[in-house]
Amino acid sequence: MPLLQIRNLPENYLDLSRVRGLFTPQEIQTQLDRIERERSEYDADIEEGGFGEEDDLIIESPAAAVARARRFAVIKELLTAAELGTA
Repeated sequence: MPLLQIRNLPENYLDLSRVRGLFTPQEIQTQLDRIERERSEYDADIEEGGFGEEDDLIIESPAAAVARARRFAVIKELLTAAELGTA
């Protein structure tokens, strides 16, 4: 995988290198898989109308959902890249 260009990312994304140092690639992948699975289940429940009026949830707008998915994809790529770099 090529080196990722991270110059234009917000400063908090640079903390991902610390996360990469704390956990093994397998541990990171396991957690990313869990997050994706839980989010897919949540999205499916919303699409099916699985939440009743008694549920006090704030459902995000479609635009917010797209933005969240985009952020997650960037973070996932940075956490699973073979190398990080600014070149």
